Amino acid sequence: MVKKKLVKKLNKTKKLLSVEKLSSVEVLSEVELQKNAEKLSKIEKSNAKKLLKLERLNKAEQICKIAKLRKIEKLSKIERLGKVAKLDKIDLVILQSLQENGRMTNVDLATLVGISPPPCLRRLKALEQKGVINGYYAKINNIAMGYNFNAFCLVSLRNQTCEDVSDFVNEISMLQNIRKCSATIGEADFILNVVARDFKHFESILSNNISKIKNISKIKTIPIMQTHKEEFGAPIEESL
Repeated sequence: MVKKKLVKKLNKTKKLLSVEKLSSVEVLSEVELQKNAEKLSKIEKSNAKKLLKLERLNKAEQICKIAKLRKIEKLSKIERLGKVAKLDKIDLVILQSLQENGRMTNVDLATLVGISPPPCLRRLKALEQKGVINGYYAKINNIAMGYNFNAFCLVSLRNQTCEDVSDFVNEISMLQNIRKCSATIGEADFILNVVARDFKHFESILSNNISKIKNISKIKTIPIMQTHKEEFGAPIEESL
């Protein structure tokens, strides 16, 4: 009887030890699983960072390519104009007349030029197709619209990569009070022509819109007191 009892106790002890071993193994496996999960998450994070970096590089490359293509297009357009813009006196009179009065009808234009309406219209279409005439616009009086303040803003950028310049131009394009944005060489990277209702409104545009654009390092403002001359287009009279 005593032996049986001892055997039972030994069996129980063995079972308990095996259970403890199993539980320790389970704990170890859980720890290993957690470590593996942490390793995987680290790898995933590093891969995500690499992918993001690649995406940014690809985006920058794409923007540079687009900028190059636009530059090539502009150059080809200039070359095309240089080749085909050998305009005769009639073409120049058409251009001068439309530059002075863009609302002139084709009949009136033909009479002024001294040719019949059909060839006048053909010449006009040819000038449009060649890119000599880019469009027809109404010249609006800013003061009549309540915009009594006009200023230039000389803007310098911290970085001038293709992506940075493209982002800046996109931001500027969305601001309606900026009527003109020109890239320059010299003191500033860009010159902006800003219109506002008054000086207070200009300060608001400057502080709430322009100054909040990323990558701007410096802004110099030049208020315009009075405009004595403002001409659009090209000096055609010199060619006549």
